Amino acid sequence: SGAQRELMAATVSDQSTEDVNWISVVLRAVGGSYGLLLLVGMLKKVGWWPIVTYTMISWTLLSLRLLFAGAAPFSVVAAWASELVRYIALLQTTVVVVVWWLVIVPLILFVEKCPAKRKAFWKWNWSFGLINVHCLNLPVAAVDFLSSPRALTGMDCWIVGAVTLAYMLFYTLVLDRRGIFLYFMFTPRTHWCCVVYVAALVLMAGSLWAWVWISGCGFTW
Repeated sequence: SGAQRELMAATVSDQSTEDVNWISVVLRAVGGSYGLLLLVGMLKKVGWWPIVTYTMISWTLLSLRLLFAGAAPFSVVAAWASELVRYIALLQTTVVVVVWWLVIVPLILFVEKCPAKRKAFWKWNWSFGLINVHCLNLPVAAVDFLSSPRALTGMDCWIVGAVTLAYMLFYTLVLDRRGIFLYFMFTPRTHWCCVVYVAALVLMAGSLWAWVWISGCGFTW
C-alpha cells in the first residue's frame, strides 16, 4: 500500500550521509564481510552442500543485510536492499537458533544412545563454524535490528512468505526426492509432517510478533 511504501521510503531517506553513524557503518561492514568470508571458507572446506541448507541461507541473508545496511548512507540502492531483507534475515536467524537448540539438538541426543557418538556430536556442535551459524548470529541480528527498528509492513510479510515457500518447495521437491535429508523432521514422508509444517509456520509468525513487540515499532498495513 501507499503507507507501506512511504514508511520504507522515509526509512531509506533517513539513512543519508548528512549524519553518518560511522561506528554503525564500520561494525556492519565488518560483520557482513566476516559472514561472507566464513561462508566462502566453509564452502571451500566441505564443498557446495552447506549453501542449500536453511541455516547457511539465513547466514547469507544476515551477512548481506549487514553489508547493505552499512552501505545504506552512501547508496539508495543499498538502503532499499537493506530494508527488503531486514525482516527475512532476522526471522530466519531466529528460526535457525530456536529450532537447532530447542528441537534438533535435543532430538539427536535423545535418539543417539551411543555415548561415544553423543560426545562426538557435542564436540562438533561446539565447533567454531557451528557456534557462529547456530549461536552468535542471533545476538548480531538482534543488535542490528534493535539499533534501528522499523515497523513491520505487509511487504515484509510477503517477502517472508515468498522466501519461506520457495525453500519449502525446494526442500520437499528437490532435496528430499534426491535423498538429501538435512532436517529429518521436515520430510513429507511421515504421517505427522503436516503437524511439523504448521508448527514451523506458527514459530515464524510468533517470531515476527515477538520482534515487533520487543522493538515496539508496531505494524503498518
